[in-house]
This record gives sequence, structure tokens and C-alpha cells, in this order.
Amino acid sequence: MKLIDNINHRLVDDLKVEIKKGSKLSIAASSFSIYAYEALEKGVEFN
Repeated sequence: MKLIDNINHRLVDDLKVEIKKGSKLSIAASSFSIYAYEALEKGVEFN
């Protein structure tokens, strides 16, 4: 398991590498800010 602290290692950077066209993504988090969504939206195509 890899630790992603969103300071030294950001989740969005990992997702940009791992997610390919047609991939499905589910996120379960105790907190997920609108800023995180915005960063994902810029790098990932949502349907």
C-alpha cells in the first residue's frame, strides 16, 4: 500500500497516470473538497 499525503505525493498526480480512457473511478473519502474535484475535473474526463 502506498501512502498519499497530498503534500509530498498528490492523489491527482497518481490518477492522471493510472486512469485511461474508459476507466471507471469511485472515490470513498472522509473529506473531499471542491478544490480536489476541480483538480480532477481538469485532468480527467467525466461523463
